[in-house]
Order: sequence, then structure tokens, then C-alpha cells
Amino acid sequence: MHAYRSHTCADLTAANVGDTVRLSGWVNRVRDHGGILFIDLRDHYGITQVLCDPDSAAFADVEKVRSEWCIRIDGEVKARAPELVNAKLPTGEVEVLRFTVAHDCGQPLNPMCSCLWFARSTITSAAV
Repeated sequence: MHAYRSHTCADLTAANVGDTVRLSGWVNRVRDHGGILFIDLRDHYGITQVLCDPDSAAFADVEKVRSEWCIRIDGEVKARAPELVNAKLPTGEVEVLRFTVAHDCGQPLNPMCSCLWFARSTITSAAV
């Protein structure tokens, strides 16, 4: 497996259900829906939804995650229930769960990680 990913965030489809995958990218958004946490993980190719329930070993780590953090997810692809499919996303038929999470450099989650990260919103066109 590649050190950072087995798939991009736009690759996963229903054909990948049951596969163990590694994704790396930026946290686009973290949502809390009654104790179930969702991460929208983004890379240059697309977005994949990651689901974490309170019984997950990764739950405490996911609670620390913030927007624009670069993280790596190792987890299992699961099909979404038909009523939860998001037709607006190429990956909308699936989500990743039963996972471990780390900074994309492989270090455990820690706000003081020596990884280089920055908020995408701080980049101006003059800097490009």
C-alpha cells in the first residue's frame, strides 16, 4: 500500500464495498449528528465521507480533528443505505468507517504536530 493512499477521495464506489482503504487529504468539514461524527475528507480529486460512531476506537481522535487538518484514514468502505445516497458526489454511494486516523505524516493526531499545514482560505491569488 502507498504510504499516503490506496485511493483518491474521488475513487471509491459501490464496487469497493468491503475493501480496506487508505485515504489522505484535508478535512473539508466535521459534522456532529447526535454523537455520530462525519468527516468530509478532500483531496485534489474529490471528497469522501468518513463516519465515526461513539463506539469506535477512533472517536476520541476524531473529536479533535479540525477543518483544514491534513489527515490519513485507514478504514473499511461501507455502502450507504439507499435513502442516504448522495447523488451529487461520485463517492456518494459509500462511506468509510471502522478506521484509524493519523496526521498524513503518520504521526498520531496532535495539534502540535510538526506537519506543515495551513488554512486554504489564507492563500491569496498573489501567493500563487
